[in-house]
Amino acid sequence: MLLAVLAVACASPSRSVPPEADSVSQARLATAGERDASHSPVVKAEAKSAVQGGSAPATSTPPAVVPASQAKPKLYLLALGSELSSEDVTYVRRALQSFYDFDVLILPSMELPRDAWYAPRSRYRAEILLEHLARRMPADGFRILGLTRSDISTTKGNVRDWGILGLATIDGSACVISSFRTMKGVQGAQQARVRLGKVAVHEIGHTLGLRHCPHLGCLMEDAQGTVATTDRERELCPECRAELLRRGIALIGAPSPPWD
Repeated sequence: MLLAVLAVACASPSRSVPPEADSVSQARLATAGERDASHSPVVKAEAKSAVQGGSAPATSTPPAVVPASQAKPKLYLLALGSELSSEDVTYVRRALQSFYDFDVLILPSMELPRDAWYAPRSRYRAEILLEHLARRMPADGFRILGLTRSDISTTKGNVRDWGILGLATIDGSACVISSFRTMKGVQGAQQARVRLGKVAVHEIGHTLGLRHCPHLGCLMEDAQGTVATTDRERELCPECRAELLRRGIALIGAPSPPWD
Protein backbone atom coordinates (compact mmCIF):
# COMPACT_ATOMS: atom_id res chain seq x y z
CA MET A 1 0.00 0.00 0.00
CA LEU A 2 1.33 3.40 -0.94
CA LEU A 3 0.75 6.35 1.35
CA ALA A 4 1.25 10.08 1.29
CA VAL A 5 1.69 12.17 4.41
CA LEU A 6 1.76 15.81 5.49
CA ALA A 7 4.33 15.78 8.24
CA VAL A 8 5.04 18.40 10.89
CA ALA A 9 7.91 18.32 13.34
CA CYS A 10 6.16 20.15 16.12
CA ALA A 11 5.28 19.44 19.72
CA SER A 12 1.60 19.21 20.46
CA PRO A 13 -0.18 20.92 23.32
CA SER A 14 -1.91 18.85 25.95
CA ARG A 15 -5.60 18.20 25.69
CA SER A 16 -8.26 16.15 27.45
CA VAL A 17 -7.47 12.47 27.11
CA PRO A 18 -10.06 9.93 25.95
CA PRO A 19 -9.59 6.27 26.85
CA GLU A 20 -6.25 4.88 25.74
CA ALA A 21 -6.01 2.89 22.56
CA ASP A 22 -3.73 -0.06 22.03
CA SER A 23 -0.24 0.85 20.89
CA VAL A 24 0.26 1.11 17.14
CA SER A 25 2.97 -0.95 15.48
CA GLN A 26 5.82 1.11 14.05
CA ALA A 27 5.87 -1.20 11.05
CA ARG A 28 2.39 -0.18 9.90
CA LEU A 29 3.66 2.69 7.79
CA ALA A 30 6.71 4.65 6.69
CA THR A 31 6.44 8.36 6.13
CA ALA A 32 7.77 9.99 3.03
CA GLY A 33 8.64 13.61 3.62
CA GLU A 34 8.83 16.16 6.34
CA ARG A 35 6.80 19.30 5.98
CA ASP A 36 6.04 21.97 8.52
CA ALA A 37 2.40 21.63 7.64
CA SER A 38 2.65 19.61 4.53
CA HIS A 39 2.62 16.35 2.61
CA SER A 40 5.06 13.74 1.36
CA PRO A 41 4.56 10.39 -0.37
CA VAL A 42 5.35 7.12 1.30
CA VAL A 43 6.14 4.24 -1.01
CA LYS A 44 5.48 0.70 0.22
CA ALA A 45 7.23 0.96 3.58
CA GLU A 46 10.26 2.65 2.06
CA ALA A 47 10.75 6.06 3.69
CA LYS A 48 11.74 9.27 1.90
CA SER A 49 12.89 12.40 3.71
CA ALA A 50 12.37 15.68 1.88
CA VAL A 51 14.64 17.39 4.39
CA GLN A 52 17.49 14.99 3.67
CA GLY A 53 16.92 15.29 -0.07
CA GLY A 54 16.15 11.61 -0.58
CA SER A 55 13.98 10.40 -3.43
CA ALA A 56 11.31 7.76 -3.43
CA PRO A 57 12.07 4.54 -5.29
CA ALA A 58 10.39 4.20 -8.65
CA THR A 59 7.33 1.99 -8.73
CA SER A 60 4.76 1.23 -11.37
CA THR A 61 1.42 2.80 -10.50
CA PRO A 62 -1.79 1.55 -12.07
CA PRO A 63 -4.29 4.14 -13.26
CA ALA A 64 -7.02 5.12 -10.84
CA VAL A 65 -10.21 3.17 -11.45
CA VAL A 66 -13.06 5.46 -12.42
CA PRO A 67 -16.67 4.20 -12.21
CA ALA A 68 -17.95 3.05 -15.60
CA SER A 69 -21.32 4.78 -15.33
CA GLN A 70 -22.04 8.19 -16.82
CA ALA A 71 -22.71 9.68 -13.38
CA LYS A 72 -19.94 11.73 -11.81
CA PRO A 73 -17.74 9.89 -9.31
CA LYS A 74 -18.80 10.61 -5.74
CA LEU A 75 -16.29 12.07 -3.32
CA TYR A 76 -17.54 11.99 0.25
CA LEU A 77 -16.43 14.34 3.01
CA LEU A 78 -16.68 13.15 6.60
CA ALA A 79 -15.99 15.43 9.55
CA LEU A 80 -14.34 13.58 12.43
CA GLY A 81 -15.30 15.06 15.78
CA SER A 82 -17.47 18.10 16.37
CA GLU A 83 -14.87 20.88 16.55
CA LEU A 84 -14.33 21.58 12.85
CA SER A 85 -16.52 24.45 11.67
CA SER A 86 -19.10 24.07 8.91
CA GLU A 87 -17.33 26.96 7.15
CA ASP A 88 -14.15 24.89 6.96
CA VAL A 89 -15.99 21.87 5.55
CA THR A 90 -17.82 24.01 2.99
CA TYR A 91 -14.58 25.67 1.94
CA VAL A 92 -12.87 22.30 1.43
CA ARG A 93 -15.85 21.19 -0.66
CA ARG A 94 -15.57 24.30 -2.86
CA ALA A 95 -11.84 23.78 -3.29
CA LEU A 96 -12.28 20.19 -4.42
CA GLN A 97 -15.13 21.07 -6.78
CA SER A 98 -12.89 23.68 -8.40
CA PHE A 99 -10.50 21.03 -9.71
CA TYR A 100 -12.12 17.60 -9.79
CA ASP A 101 -15.30 16.95 -11.76
CA PHE A 102 -16.81 14.92 -8.94
CA ASP A 103 -20.01 15.09 -6.95
CA VAL A 104 -18.64 16.21 -3.58
CA LEU A 105 -21.07 15.14 -0.87
CA ILE A 106 -20.96 15.77 2.87
CA LEU A 107 -21.73 12.88 5.23
CA PRO A 108 -23.01 13.32 8.79
CA SER A 109 -20.09 13.78 11.17
CA MET A 110 -18.82 10.98 13.36
CA GLU A 111 -16.84 10.90 16.58
CA LEU A 112 -13.15 10.26 16.35
CA PRO A 113 -12.58 6.52 16.87
CA ARG A 114 -11.24 5.61 20.27
CA ASP A 115 -8.83 3.01 18.92
CA ALA A 116 -6.98 5.74 16.98
CA TRP A 117 -6.15 7.69 20.15
CA TYR A 118 -2.43 7.81 20.99
CA ALA A 119 -2.34 8.68 24.67
CA PRO A 120 1.40 9.42 25.08
CA ARG A 121 1.09 12.43 22.74
CA SER A 122 -2.64 13.18 23.16
CA ARG A 123 -3.51 12.87 19.48
CA TYR A 124 -4.87 10.46 16.89
CA ARG A 125 -3.04 8.01 14.66
CA ALA A 126 -3.79 8.88 11.05
CA GLU A 127 -3.25 5.43 9.57
CA ILE A 128 -5.98 4.04 11.85
CA LEU A 129 -8.28 6.88 10.81
CA LEU A 130 -7.75 5.83 7.18
CA GLU A 131 -8.94 2.34 8.02
CA HIS A 132 -12.12 3.71 9.58
CA LEU A 133 -12.73 6.08 6.67
CA ALA A 134 -12.39 3.31 4.10
CA ARG A 135 -15.01 1.29 5.96
CA ARG A 136 -17.35 4.29 6.26
CA MET A 137 -17.34 5.18 2.56
CA PRO A 138 -20.77 4.51 1.03
CA ALA A 139 -21.02 1.74 -1.55
CA ASP A 140 -21.43 4.23 -4.38
CA GLY A 141 -18.38 6.25 -3.29
CA PHE A 142 -15.22 6.77 -5.34
CA ARG A 143 -13.13 8.48 -2.66
CA ILE A 144 -13.60 9.64 0.93
CA LEU A 145 -11.81 12.45 2.76
CA GLY A 146 -11.91 12.79 6.52
CA LEU A 147 -11.48 16.22 8.12
CA THR A 148 -10.69 16.97 11.72
CA ARG A 149 -9.54 19.83 13.90
CA SER A 150 -7.74 17.40 16.20
CA ASP A 151 -4.04 16.70 16.01
CA ILE A 152 -3.04 13.62 14.00
CA SER A 153 0.22 11.72 13.65
CA THR A 154 1.96 8.70 12.19
CA THR A 155 5.34 7.00 12.28
CA LYS A 156 8.15 8.66 10.30
CA GLY A 157 11.34 6.67 9.98
CA ASN A 158 12.73 6.20 13.48
CA VAL A 159 10.30 8.71 14.98
CA ARG A 160 7.52 6.76 16.69
CA ASP A 161 4.93 9.53 16.59
CA TRP A 162 5.28 12.39 14.11
CA GLY A 163 2.70 15.17 13.90
CA ILE A 164 1.17 15.62 10.44
CA LEU A 165 -1.38 17.65 8.50
CA GLY A 166 -2.68 14.77 6.42
CA LEU A 167 -2.27 11.22 5.22
CA ALA A 168 -3.50 9.59 2.02
CA THR A 169 -3.46 6.16 0.49
CA ILE A 170 -1.92 6.54 -2.97
CA ASP A 171 -4.29 5.04 -5.54
CA GLY A 172 -6.55 4.13 -2.62
CA SER A 173 -9.95 5.23 -1.46
CA ALA A 174 -9.26 7.32 1.66
CA CYS A 175 -7.33 10.29 2.98
CA VAL A 176 -7.51 12.41 6.12
CA ILE A 177 -6.53 16.01 6.81
CA SER A 178 -6.26 18.07 9.98
CA SER A 179 -6.60 21.80 10.51
CA PHE A 180 -4.57 21.57 13.73
CA ARG A 181 -1.39 23.04 12.19
CA THR A 182 -2.86 25.29 9.52
CA MET A 183 -2.90 28.21 11.97
CA LYS A 184 0.88 28.26 12.28
CA GLY A 185 2.14 31.74 11.34
CA VAL A 186 -1.11 32.86 9.72
CA GLN A 187 -2.59 36.35 9.57
CA GLY A 188 -6.02 35.05 10.50
CA ALA A 189 -8.58 32.24 10.27
CA GLN A 190 -9.16 32.72 6.53
CA GLN A 191 -5.54 32.01 5.66
CA ALA A 192 -5.70 28.79 7.69
CA ARG A 193 -8.91 27.84 5.88
CA VAL A 194 -7.27 28.42 2.48
CA ARG A 195 -4.38 26.20 3.50
CA LEU A 196 -6.80 23.46 4.52
CA GLY A 197 -8.53 23.64 1.15
CA LYS A 198 -5.22 23.34 -0.69
CA VAL A 199 -4.20 20.39 1.47
CA ALA A 200 -7.47 18.66 0.58
CA VAL A 201 -6.84 19.06 -3.17
CA HIS A 202 -3.30 17.77 -2.66
CA GLU A 203 -4.29 14.70 -0.65
CA ILE A 204 -7.07 13.73 -3.04
CA GLY A 205 -4.49 14.08 -5.81
CA HIS A 206 -2.39 11.47 -4.02
CA THR A 207 -5.36 9.08 -3.85
CA LEU A 208 -5.69 9.53 -7.62
CA GLY A 209 -2.08 8.50 -8.11
CA LEU A 210 -0.19 11.81 -8.21
CA ARG A 211 3.22 12.09 -6.57
CA HIS A 212 4.94 15.30 -5.53
CA CYS A 213 5.53 17.83 -8.29
CA PRO A 214 8.77 19.79 -8.86
CA HIS A 215 6.94 22.86 -10.20
CA LEU A 216 6.71 25.73 -7.71
CA GLY A 217 3.13 26.82 -7.17
CA CYS A 218 1.58 23.49 -8.11
CA LEU A 219 -0.78 22.12 -5.49
CA MET A 220 1.15 18.85 -5.60
CA GLU A 221 4.41 20.60 -4.69
CA ASP A 222 6.53 19.15 -1.89
CA ALA A 223 6.75 21.76 0.88
CA GLN A 224 10.38 20.92 1.79
CA GLY A 225 9.71 21.33 5.49
CA THR A 226 7.70 24.55 5.70
CA VAL A 227 4.00 25.32 5.75
CA ALA A 228 4.65 28.60 3.93
CA THR A 229 4.86 26.82 0.58
CA THR A 230 1.11 26.24 0.68
CA ASP A 231 0.61 29.99 0.51
CA ARG A 232 2.20 30.16 -2.95
CA GLU A 233 0.42 27.11 -4.34
CA ARG A 234 -2.40 28.04 -6.70
CA GLU A 235 -3.48 25.17 -8.95
CA LEU A 236 -2.56 21.84 -10.49
CA CYS A 237 0.21 22.35 -13.04
CA PRO A 238 -0.24 21.20 -16.68
CA GLU A 239 1.85 18.07 -16.07
CA CYS A 240 -0.24 16.97 -13.08
CA ARG A 241 -3.46 17.69 -14.95
CA ALA A 242 -2.21 15.68 -17.92
CA GLU A 243 -1.35 12.74 -15.67
CA LEU A 244 -4.82 12.76 -14.12
CA LEU A 245 -6.45 12.90 -17.55
CA ARG A 246 -4.27 10.01 -18.67
CA ARG A 247 -5.64 8.06 -15.73
CA GLY A 248 -9.21 8.81 -16.76
CA ILE A 249 -9.93 11.42 -14.08
CA ALA A 250 -12.38 14.12 -15.17
CA LEU A 251 -11.19 17.63 -14.32
CA ILE A 252 -12.74 21.08 -14.37
CA GLY A 253 -11.58 22.81 -17.56
CA ALA A 254 -11.07 26.29 -16.13
CA PRO A 255 -10.62 26.02 -12.35
CA SER A 256 -11.84 28.87 -10.19
CA PRO A 257 -10.55 27.97 -6.72
CA PRO A 258 -11.98 29.85 -3.75
CA TRP A 259 -8.56 31.39 -2.94
CA ASP A 260 -8.46 33.34 -6.24
